[in-house]
Formats: sequence, C-alpha cells, structure tokens
Amino acid sequence: MDEKNHYATLDGLRGVAALAVVIFHITQPSAIKPASHGYLAVDFFFALSGFVIAAAYERRLTTNMTLGDFFVRRVIRLWPMIIAGVLIGVVGKATKMAAQQAPDPVLLSVLLVAGLLLVPLQIGRDDYPQAYPLNPAHWSLFYEVAANFVYAASLRFLATRILWLVLGVSGLALAWVSYAGDGLLPGSMMSEYPWGLSRVVFSFSAGVLIYRHRPAISLPIPLIIGLLLAALCIPSPGFTWAYDLACAFVVFPLVVAAGANHQPRKAGIYLLGGRISYPIYAIHYPFFPTFAHVIRSYGLTGAREAGALCAEFLLVVALAYLLLRFYDEPVRKRLTDFTRKRIALKAARWRRREPAE
Repeated sequence: MDEKNHYATLDGLRGVAALAVVIFHITQPSAIKPASHGYLAVDFFFALSGFVIAAAYERRLTTNMTLGDFFVRRVIRLWPMIIAGVLIGVVGKATKMAAQQAPDPVLLSVLLVAGLLLVPLQIGRDDYPQAYPLNPAHWSLFYEVAANFVYAASLRFLATRILWLVLGVSGLALAWVSYAGDGLLPGSMMSEYPWGLSRVVFSFSAGVLIYRHRPAISLPIPLIIGLLLAALCIPSPGFTWAYDLACAFVVFPLVVAAGANHQPRKAGIYLLGGRISYPIYAIHYPFFPTFAHVIRSYGLTGAREAGALCAEFLLVVALAYLLLRFYDEPVRKRLTDFTRKRIALKAARWRRREPAE
C-alpha cells in the first residue's frame, strides 16, 4: 500500500474505537456506562496497527527502506501528538497540585521529560501507580512504538510460520492474563506492564498475519461497524474474561479482515475518522479527572451529569480536531519535507564523491 492511499473503512473503524475509549474513560465514575468494554479499543488498535504497518512498510523494509528511515517516519507520525498529550497532562497535574499544595517544579520537570520520551515512570503518592502519570493513556502508545520497531528490526526473521508461533504463545499468555485479571483491562499500571505485553504481541501479530494471508472475508459495512460497537459496548457481567478473550481472538481480527476488504463509496467521513482518531486518543485522558472532580464537587446527577459528560466529550473531540488541523498535520508535513530534503542532499553529496568512470 502506498503511504498516500488508505484503507478508508479501517480509518473509519479506528475513529469509532477512539470515540468508544473516550466514552469509557469519561463515564468511569458515573452510573452511565454506554461503552462498558471501551478499554478493548486498545486491542483493536494493536491489531489494526499490525495490519496497517505491514501493508505500508513490509515490502519496503525488505527492499530499499532502512531501519533509520522507518524510525524517522514513525517518530514524525507519533511524537507531535505525544508531545501535545504530555503538555496537556502537565497543565492538569499542575492544576491538581495547586489545589492541594504548592506545585512541585522538580517533580513536574521529571514527569515532563519522562512523558516526552515515553519512558514509564510512577512518582507521587497521590496517583494510582500509573506508568504515565501525566497522561495514563500513553501506556498503549509505548507498546505501539515498541511493536513497530521490534517488528521492523526483526522482519527478516519473521517468516509467517514464526509469526504463527508467536501468535500462539502470546495467545496462551493473553488467555491467562484475561482469566487472572478478570478481563483485559490490565496494562496501564507499572505492575501490569508484563500483562500489557501479551495484549500488544498477540493483537499486533494477528494484524500482520491478516495482511499476509488477506482472507477473503466480505461483510456489509453496517455489520462490520455493528460488530465493533457490540464488542466495545455490550456489558458482560459474570464472564468478562471470556468475553474479552472472544473479542481479542475472534471479533477484532474478523473486523480488521472484513474492513480491509471493504471500500466505501463515500470515503470522506471514514478518512476523517482515521485522521482524528489518534489526536482524540492522545489527549483525552487528562480531561477525565478534572471533569470527574467537577461532577463530584457539585453533586451533579441525572441530566446534569449527562450534560457535563457530553460537554467533556465534545471538548475533547473539538480540541483534537483543532490540534489535528493546526498543529499535528502541519508539523508532520514540515518534518517530512525537511527529512526528504536532507536525504536528497546527502544522496547528491554521495554521488559527487563517487569516482568518474
């Protein structure tokens, strides 16, 4: 797949999943839980990433693309919004500190540097042991980056049969994690990082295998979207671990495979969903504790609570869109143009150094 082309349906599905995980987080302290399994969007993202990365880069990585080039492209793609999410988290953390005590500039500086480098670090007694206190949702971005680079670095050894073996072993680990943790929610805490590893290895491997085999699965788009929404929204009291495993093992690979084979007639809204999904995910979490505090402090219930949650949701989506249009896309374009010019300049210098025949 050329980088300028897109699997439009998969882009739209990514947008749906991003909205679901936002709804899951903002409604955690509420009795209103329309996306009770929104956390499974992470497993869907990992499977989707495996497919898309393989489609975009597998052939080039085995021919003329260097690991350095791949590394630069992924950093340009991911880091602008990581930076934005961390900076929003700094503001939220400083505001929380100011409400409780004087802000600690040393602590904030340490957390800022760790967050910008995507290094897991838990400091402070007032937090849950989150790996990324400024923006806890970034734990999955750490795994996304790690999966991308491990895949690229080991691609020459990743024959399809080896990848099936990796899928099988990680699937067993994932089954244990889901059973022991009563579902696939674990992963964001420092103590849960080994658990999160099984989630990314299994789902990313599944996505790569879907690309390599390209099963001829064809489903109507309402059914594809319906399967994804059902997986993320239907409650499963009493058997969450089995439900989550079924989604990771069956539903999400099926949705990715079917979505890859579907091309919508009007792709605009699907492509927009794909464009905005990453900014939504990268920035949404720091707003959650602030709005939760407001809801508790003012005792909002019923329609007022629902109104506050809707306002938070709309704020996240609107800010994500503004960041996409006026920050993320322009910055990525400039960085991409800059690196291309540098590569072209180096190539020209190299040609001048070659001896004439």
